[in-house]
Amino acid sequence: MIRENPTNEFKREYEFDIKKEVVAFANSRGGIIYVGRDNEGNSYPLDDVTGTMTKISNGVRDGIRPDVTMFVSYDTGDSSVTTSVSEGTNKLYYLTDKGLKPSGVYVRQGESAAPASFEQMSIVTMAFPVASLLTSMTTVLSLYRLAVCTHSKQLKKMRCNDSTVVGAPLAAPA
Repeated sequence: MIRENPTNEFKREYEFDIKKEVVAFANSRGGIIYVGRDNEGNSYPLDDVTGTMTKISNGVRDGIRPDVTMFVSYDTGDSSVTTSVSEGTNKLYYLTDKGLKPSGVYVRQGESAAPASFEQMSIVTMAFPVASLLTSMTTVLSLYRLAVCTHSKQLKKMRCNDSTVVGAPLAAPA
């Protein structure tokens, strides 16, 4: 019997936050998410396999940036959905609604997805060949802006906002 481990994740049913597992696998070494299995790997049949697969694929397509869909495949069988995630080549992947910050970037740590620290975000970005220079520049600038906003004594003066850090104009604290 398969058990949860660094490359296998079990979910009894679809959960909205399944996207964070996809992000963690894409930012790490890849893995498989089994929806329709309990934490011990026992079958827990889904009522609507097709609907579950649609929810997962739509969430991955709409809720993760950069686009990770080319690294994700789906399979249905025995009343479950298997989502295979390969390691991505355009890291850092993050949840669209959270942005490029620790609460939006996940990595696989042991048997679970964990928010990435600033250090992990920097290491992942620098250690992996980035597919696009523009993406890597955006990532570095976003991390810089977030660090400035987080650590600046003039937080109110700079009007930093977690959800707009990526698009904020670059300004050094006075």
